[in-house]
Amino acid sequence: MPSATSSAVNPKSRQVDAFFDEQSLDADLECISSADWIHHYLTQHYYIQGDYHIAPLYAANGDPQAYRDFASNQLPTELLGHTPYFRDVLSFFECDFARVRVMRMAPGTVLAEHSDQMDVRSEIQLARFHVPIVTNPDAYFIFSGEEAHMSPGECWYIEPALPHGAGNPGKEDRLH
Repeated sequence: MPSATSSAVNPKSRQVDAFFDEQSLDADLECISSADWIHHYLTQHYYIQGDYHIAPLYAANGDPQAYRDFASNQLPTELLGHTPYFRDVLSFFECDFARVRVMRMAPGTVLAEHSDQMDVRSEIQLARFHVPIVTNPDAYFIFSGEEAHMSPGECWYIEPALPHGAGNPGKEDRLH
C-alpha cells in the first residue's frame, strides 16, 4: 500500500510528502502491452518533439480511445483492472478522477513549457499529480521556469494552469 507522512505540498518544489513502491510500480508497468500505448494527440499544440505516448487508466466511459474527453463520465479502463498497484496508488488520493494515464517519453523527447487551458466547467477543481515510474538522471520537469528532477516513486503536484514542461535528453524512456 502507498505510504505518506502527510498530504502537505511543498510550495517551492511541489513535491508531495508521499512515496510509492518502485518495484510494485515496475511490476504493474510490465502489464502494459505495446497495444495499450496511444500516441499523444497534442504534439503540435504543446510543441512536443520526439516520441510521447500514453496508456489510459481512466477515460470517458472507460474507453481508452476517448481519453481526451474531460466532460464525460470518467471510468477505469480495462488496463487498470490488470494493474493492482496502480489501483492502490489511485486509492491514496481519495478523489474523483478526470484523466489518469501512464505517460512515456522516449529519449530525445521535449515537451515545451506551456500552460494547460482546460475546457471544463469552472466549478470543477482539477489537480494533477505525477508519480515517476522509470526515469534517468537527465530527465527533467519544469515548473514556472524552475527545473526539477523526479525520482521513481515520488509524488509531485502540478498545477496545470501554471507554466510547466518536461524533457528527456537521456538514453532511456521516462515513464510517469
